[in-house]
Amino acid sequence: MDEGACGLFGPNGVGKTILIGILAGLIQLTAGRAILCGFDTKRPAREVRNSIRRIP
Repeated sequence: MDEGACGLFGPNGVGKTILIGILAGLIQLTAGRAILCGFDTKRPAREVRNSIRRIP
């Protein structure tokens, strides 16, 4: 992987897709908060969404 890149690995059913959806602002949190790259995901920012890539 390129410098600065990271991966999210884990067994089926642990919530990887849900986590990416929350960080991308596609799924709304019902409690708590998530911050990615300094942006609160309750107010999705284009910069946050542009910094996430999903490879199935």
